[in-house]
Amino acid sequence: GYANNFPKALSGEYIEIEREIIVAPNTTRWYNIKYYPIYTAENEVRGVLFSSVDIDARKRYEEELQTSNNKLIAILNSINDGYVLLDENYDVVLFNKKAAIDTQGVLGKDLLEGSNVKDYLSENNAPRVLKYLSVVFAGKVVDYEEEIRNNGQSRWFQFRFFPVKNSEDKIYAVAIVISDISELKKNFHNLLIERKLFNQGPVVAFKWTSFKESSITKYVSSNITDVFGYEVEEVLGKSFLDFLHPEDLKWLGNFVLN
Repeated sequence: GYANNFPKALSGEYIEIEREIIVAPNTTRWYNIKYYPIYTAENEVRGVLFSSVDIDARKRYEEELQTSNNKLIAILNSINDGYVLLDENYDVVLFNKKAAIDTQGVLGKDLLEGSNVKDYLSENNAPRVLKYLSVVFAGKVVDYEEEIRNNGQSRWFQFRFFPVKNSEDKIYAVAIVISDISELKKNFHNLLIERKLFNQGPVVAFKWTSFKESSITKYVSSNITDVFGYEVEEVLGKSFLDFLHPEDLKWLGNFVLN
Protein backbone atom coordinates (compact mmCIF):
# COMPACT_ATOMS: atom_id res chain seq x y z
CA GLY A 1 0.00 0.00 0.00
CA TYR A 2 0.83 3.68 0.18
CA ALA A 3 2.73 3.32 3.46
CA ASN A 4 5.18 0.90 1.84
CA ASN A 5 5.39 2.31 -1.68
CA PHE A 6 5.85 6.00 -0.88
CA PRO A 7 9.12 5.46 1.05
CA LYS A 8 10.39 3.24 -1.78
CA ALA A 9 9.66 5.99 -4.31
CA LEU A 10 11.44 8.50 -2.06
CA SER A 11 14.48 6.25 -2.25
CA GLY A 12 14.42 6.48 -6.05
CA GLU A 13 12.32 3.48 -7.06
CA TYR A 14 9.64 3.86 -9.77
CA ILE A 15 6.55 1.91 -8.74
CA GLU A 16 3.47 0.94 -10.74
CA ILE A 17 0.67 -1.17 -9.29
CA GLU A 18 -2.93 -2.08 -10.05
CA ARG A 19 -5.19 -2.15 -7.00
CA GLU A 20 -8.83 -2.74 -6.23
CA ILE A 21 -9.98 -0.02 -3.81
CA ILE A 22 -13.11 0.31 -1.71
CA VAL A 23 -14.84 3.53 -2.84
CA ALA A 24 -18.20 3.05 -1.13
CA PRO A 25 -20.00 0.40 0.94
CA ASN A 26 -20.05 -2.84 -1.09
CA THR A 27 -18.42 -1.01 -4.03
CA THR A 28 -14.86 -1.34 -5.31
CA ARG A 29 -13.01 0.02 -8.34
CA TRP A 30 -9.67 -0.81 -9.91
CA TYR A 31 -6.95 1.84 -10.25
CA ASN A 32 -3.55 1.95 -11.91
CA ILE A 33 -1.28 3.74 -9.44
CA LYS A 34 2.19 5.10 -10.23
CA TYR A 35 4.85 6.67 -8.04
CA TYR A 36 7.51 8.74 -9.88
CA PRO A 37 10.62 9.90 -7.97
CA ILE A 38 11.36 13.60 -8.63
CA TYR A 39 15.04 14.54 -8.64
CA THR A 40 16.99 17.72 -7.93
CA ALA A 41 19.78 19.02 -10.13
CA GLU A 42 22.17 17.08 -7.86
CA ASN A 43 20.27 13.89 -8.73
CA GLU A 44 18.82 13.59 -5.24
CA VAL A 45 15.20 12.58 -4.75
CA ARG A 46 13.27 15.69 -3.78
CA GLY A 47 9.75 14.32 -3.81
CA VAL A 48 7.31 11.88 -5.38
CA LEU A 49 4.85 12.44 -8.19
CA PHE A 50 1.70 10.34 -7.69
CA SER A 51 -0.65 9.30 -10.51
CA SER A 52 -3.91 7.33 -10.19
CA VAL A 53 -5.98 6.25 -13.22
CA ASP A 54 -9.35 4.47 -13.09
CA ILE A 55 -9.00 1.14 -14.96
CA ASP A 56 -12.08 -0.54 -13.54
CA ALA A 57 -13.78 -1.24 -16.88
CA ARG A 58 -10.63 -2.78 -18.31
CA LYS A 59 -10.00 -4.98 -15.29
CA ARG A 60 -13.58 -6.23 -15.20
CA TYR A 61 -13.57 -7.52 -18.74
CA GLU A 62 -10.01 -8.88 -18.45
CA GLU A 63 -11.12 -11.02 -15.52
CA GLU A 64 -14.11 -12.18 -17.53
CA LEU A 65 -11.95 -13.07 -20.52
CA GLN A 66 -9.67 -15.30 -18.46
CA THR A 67 -12.47 -17.48 -17.11
CA SER A 68 -15.17 -17.46 -19.75
CA ASN A 69 -15.49 -18.79 -23.28
CA ASN A 70 -18.57 -16.73 -24.09
CA LYS A 71 -18.43 -14.61 -27.22
CA LEU A 72 -18.78 -11.20 -25.61
CA ILE A 73 -19.17 -9.30 -28.86
CA ALA A 74 -21.82 -6.89 -27.58
CA ILE A 75 -19.66 -5.97 -24.60
CA LEU A 76 -16.40 -5.95 -26.53
CA ASN A 77 -17.74 -3.59 -29.15
CA SER A 78 -18.58 -1.10 -26.41
CA ILE A 79 -15.01 -0.82 -25.12
CA ASN A 80 -12.20 1.36 -26.41
CA ASP A 81 -9.66 -1.46 -26.71
CA GLY A 82 -9.25 -3.96 -29.51
CA TYR A 83 -9.96 -7.61 -28.78
CA VAL A 84 -8.94 -10.70 -30.76
CA LEU A 85 -9.46 -14.37 -29.84
CA LEU A 86 -7.07 -16.96 -31.34
CA ASP A 87 -7.46 -20.73 -31.30
CA GLU A 88 -4.68 -23.30 -30.81
CA ASN A 89 -3.61 -22.91 -34.46
CA TYR A 90 -3.37 -19.13 -34.00
CA ASP A 91 -6.39 -18.64 -36.27
CA VAL A 92 -8.70 -15.70 -35.57
CA VAL A 93 -11.90 -16.93 -33.92
CA LEU A 94 -13.50 -13.57 -33.21
CA PHE A 95 -12.64 -9.89 -32.84
CA ASN A 96 -14.39 -6.62 -32.07
CA LYS A 97 -14.83 -3.50 -34.20
CA LYS A 98 -11.96 -1.63 -32.56
CA ALA A 99 -9.49 -4.39 -33.46
CA ALA A 100 -10.71 -4.38 -37.07
CA ILE A 101 -10.42 -0.58 -37.31
CA ASP A 102 -6.89 -0.52 -35.86
CA THR A 103 -5.71 -3.40 -38.06
CA GLN A 104 -6.93 -1.65 -41.18
CA GLY A 105 -5.65 1.75 -40.07
CA VAL A 106 -2.19 0.61 -38.97
CA LEU A 107 -1.46 -2.35 -41.24
CA GLY A 108 -3.78 -1.61 -44.16
CA LYS A 109 -5.25 -5.13 -43.89
CA ASP A 110 -8.73 -6.45 -43.15
CA LEU A 111 -9.01 -8.53 -39.99
CA LEU A 112 -10.92 -11.67 -40.95
CA GLU A 113 -12.26 -14.65 -39.00
CA GLY A 114 -10.36 -17.78 -39.98
CA SER A 115 -7.22 -15.90 -40.94
CA ASN A 116 -3.98 -16.74 -39.17
CA VAL A 117 -2.18 -14.28 -36.91
CA LYS A 118 0.99 -14.84 -38.96
CA ASP A 119 -0.73 -12.95 -41.80
CA TYR A 120 -0.51 -9.77 -39.71
CA LEU A 121 3.05 -10.11 -38.40
CA SER A 122 6.21 -8.65 -39.91
CA GLU A 123 9.47 -10.51 -40.33
CA ASN A 124 10.87 -8.55 -37.39
CA ASN A 125 8.19 -9.24 -34.79
CA ALA A 126 6.86 -12.65 -35.92
CA PRO A 127 9.37 -14.78 -33.92
CA ARG A 128 8.78 -12.76 -30.76
CA VAL A 129 4.97 -12.77 -30.98
CA LEU A 130 4.81 -16.48 -31.77
CA LYS A 131 7.01 -17.15 -28.74
CA TYR A 132 4.62 -15.08 -26.61
CA LEU A 133 1.67 -17.12 -27.85
CA SER A 134 3.36 -20.39 -26.93
CA VAL A 135 4.02 -19.00 -23.45
CA VAL A 136 0.35 -18.03 -23.02
CA PHE A 137 -0.84 -21.47 -24.11
CA ALA A 138 1.37 -22.76 -21.30
CA GLY A 139 -0.72 -20.75 -18.84
CA LYS A 140 1.17 -17.46 -18.55
CA VAL A 141 0.02 -13.89 -19.18
CA VAL A 142 2.06 -11.64 -21.48
CA ASP A 143 1.99 -7.85 -21.42
CA TYR A 144 4.18 -5.67 -23.64
CA GLU A 145 4.26 -2.38 -25.52
CA GLU A 146 5.29 -1.88 -29.13
CA GLU A 147 5.72 1.04 -31.49
CA ILE A 148 4.28 0.35 -34.95
CA ARG A 149 5.37 2.49 -37.88
CA ASN A 150 3.53 2.60 -41.18
CA ASN A 151 3.41 5.16 -43.99
CA GLY A 152 5.60 7.57 -42.08
CA GLN A 153 3.39 7.50 -38.99
CA SER A 154 4.09 6.01 -35.58
CA ARG A 155 1.60 4.67 -33.03
CA TRP A 156 2.18 2.94 -29.70
CA PHE A 157 0.11 -0.05 -28.59
CA GLN A 158 -0.05 -2.15 -25.45
CA PHE A 159 -0.68 -5.86 -26.09
CA ARG A 160 -2.00 -8.13 -23.32
CA PHE A 161 -2.26 -11.88 -23.98
CA PHE A 162 -4.45 -14.03 -21.70
CA PRO A 163 -5.08 -17.79 -21.69
CA VAL A 164 -8.76 -18.70 -22.08
CA LYS A 165 -9.99 -21.88 -20.40
CA ASN A 166 -13.00 -24.09 -20.98
CA SER A 167 -15.23 -25.68 -18.34
CA GLU A 168 -12.64 -28.43 -17.85
CA ASP A 169 -9.99 -25.83 -16.97
CA LYS A 170 -8.10 -26.53 -20.21
CA ILE A 171 -6.59 -23.67 -22.20
CA TYR A 172 -8.13 -23.66 -25.66
CA ALA A 173 -7.57 -20.10 -26.88
CA VAL A 174 -5.68 -16.87 -26.36
CA ALA A 175 -7.40 -13.54 -25.84
CA ILE A 176 -5.45 -10.51 -27.04
CA VAL A 177 -6.40 -7.07 -25.73
CA ILE A 178 -4.92 -4.19 -27.72
CA SER A 179 -4.81 -0.65 -26.33
CA ASP A 180 -3.73 2.41 -28.29
CA ILE A 181 -1.38 4.17 -25.85
CA SER A 182 0.02 6.74 -28.29
CA GLU A 183 -1.42 9.67 -26.32
CA LEU A 184 -0.20 8.17 -23.04
CA LYS A 185 3.30 7.84 -24.47
CA LYS A 186 3.18 11.43 -25.66
CA ASN A 187 2.07 12.64 -22.23
CA PHE A 188 4.75 10.56 -20.51
CA HIS A 189 7.38 12.05 -22.82
CA ASN A 190 6.16 15.53 -21.90
CA LEU A 191 6.25 14.54 -18.23
CA LEU A 192 9.90 13.56 -18.52
CA ILE A 193 10.67 16.94 -20.08
CA GLU A 194 8.77 18.71 -17.31
CA ARG A 195 10.62 16.69 -14.69
CA LYS A 196 13.93 17.95 -16.08
CA LEU A 197 12.65 21.51 -16.03
CA PHE A 198 11.33 21.02 -12.50
CA ASN A 199 14.76 21.73 -11.02
CA GLN A 200 15.17 24.99 -12.95
CA GLY A 201 12.14 26.87 -11.67
CA PRO A 202 8.32 26.94 -11.74
CA VAL A 203 6.92 24.70 -14.45
CA VAL A 204 3.79 22.61 -14.89
CA ALA A 205 3.95 19.14 -13.31
CA PHE A 206 1.20 16.54 -13.53
CA LYS A 207 -1.29 16.76 -10.65
CA TRP A 208 0.55 17.41 -7.36
CA THR A 209 3.76 16.50 -5.61
CA SER A 210 4.04 16.28 -1.82
CA PHE A 211 7.41 16.43 -0.15
CA LYS A 212 8.65 14.48 2.83
CA GLU A 213 10.13 17.42 4.68
CA SER A 214 6.91 19.44 4.77
CA SER A 215 4.06 17.13 3.76
CA ILE A 216 2.51 20.05 1.91
CA THR A 217 1.76 20.55 -1.75
CA LYS A 218 4.58 22.38 -3.51
CA TYR A 219 3.74 21.77 -7.16
CA VAL A 220 0.55 21.26 -9.15
CA SER A 221 -0.34 21.33 -12.82
CA SER A 222 -2.91 23.64 -14.33
CA ASN A 223 -5.12 20.66 -15.17
CA ILE A 224 -6.00 20.26 -11.49
CA THR A 225 -8.70 22.86 -12.18
CA ASP A 226 -10.27 20.72 -14.91
CA VAL A 227 -9.97 17.49 -12.93
CA PHE A 228 -10.77 18.56 -9.37
CA GLY A 229 -12.16 22.10 -9.66
CA TYR A 230 -9.46 23.74 -7.54
CA GLU A 231 -7.44 26.73 -8.68
CA VAL A 232 -3.68 26.29 -8.50
CA GLU A 233 -3.45 29.07 -5.90
CA GLU A 234 -5.91 27.22 -3.64
CA VAL A 235 -3.67 24.17 -3.44
CA LEU A 236 -0.07 25.42 -3.32
CA GLY A 237 1.47 25.57 0.12
CA LYS A 238 -1.31 23.58 1.80
CA SER A 239 -1.70 20.04 2.95
CA PHE A 240 -4.02 18.08 0.67
CA LEU A 241 -6.18 17.55 3.78
CA ASP A 242 -6.98 21.28 3.71
CA PHE A 243 -8.68 21.31 0.33
CA LEU A 244 -10.04 17.81 -0.28
CA HIS A 245 -13.80 17.39 -0.09
CA PRO A 246 -14.99 15.32 2.92
CA GLU A 247 -16.15 12.54 0.60
CA ASP A 248 -12.72 12.54 -1.04
CA LEU A 249 -11.10 12.29 2.39
CA LYS A 250 -13.10 9.11 3.04
CA TRP A 251 -11.85 7.66 -0.22
CA LEU A 252 -8.27 8.66 0.57
CA GLY A 253 -8.54 7.08 4.02
CA ASN A 254 -9.70 3.80 2.50
CA PHE A 255 -6.88 3.97 -0.03
CA VAL A 256 -4.15 4.51 2.58
CA LEU A 257 -5.51 1.78 4.83
CA ASN A 258 -5.60 -0.68 1.95
